[in-house]
Amino acid sequence: MMKKILLFFVTMLFVLTTQSFTLAAEDKPPLPYFGNGATVQDLGNGEYVVKTEGAKDEEGFVYTAPKPFTTEKIQVQVSLKGQGTVMLKISETTARGQFIREERLPIQLTEEWKTYSVPYELASTTSQIDVSIVTQSKEQVQYTFKDLVVKEQ
Repeated sequence: MMKKILLFFVTMLFVLTTQSFTLAAEDKPPLPYFGNGATVQDLGNGEYVVKTEGAKDEEGFVYTAPKPFTTEKIQVQVSLKGQGTVMLKISETTARGQFIREERLPIQLTEEWKTYSVPYELASTTSQIDVSIVTQSKEQVQYTFKDLVVKEQ
């Protein structure tokens, strides 16, 4: 009888412990930034570090603006710091994923935070916008970003 009670308590302890870890993992939402040949790590305080592998051109991260737009005039803004050269790329597609156009801005990173702001005119308010910060060539780069916003003007 004592063995059954002990087994019951050990089983309950295991179940309760496992559930708390599972629930804790579910509380953390996924990052809105998708790494492409790179890792994206949340540093806290809204800062993220990106480390590219250096295996191919245009490694970095992609962010898809989540909401539909009410005007064709938008502004993409991000703060960056690091070493090397990256490219801020704004890609516009239809709701079905058909490519419309893109705009690229080369950026020479610095060790101090610098904010970049790019105006962009959409072909349609139903367009989807992807913002990427990527390498121009096959190279390992590490940079930090914060305050990425896509806002209407």
